Amino acid sequence: MSEENKDQLLKDIHLEVLHFFLNNPFEKTRKEFWEWMTAYIYFRGELIGGKEAGESLFFYEQLIDMIDSLEEFLNKIKQLDDMNELTI
Repeated sequence: MSEENKDQLLKDIHLEVLHFFLNNPFEKTRKEFWEWMTAYIYFRGELIGGKEAGESLFFYEQLIDMIDSLEEFLNKIKQLDDMNELTI
């Protein structure tokens, strides 16, 4: 993959992440994931065992970690953009 294609790919990823979180703010996303998870465990509690519930909670924790990482990513990109504006 050429450097130009890599740069474009990073820009595309940045825009996708940015648009998602503009429409779904970080706190709202975290809250909704928690509501989905608790509803899933509550309604499926009789059908799933403790192991599956534990795996579901681990999956939830990984999703939240990913959301936090994406928030850091967007903040870092914004800082870099702000620095570029100052130097131009």
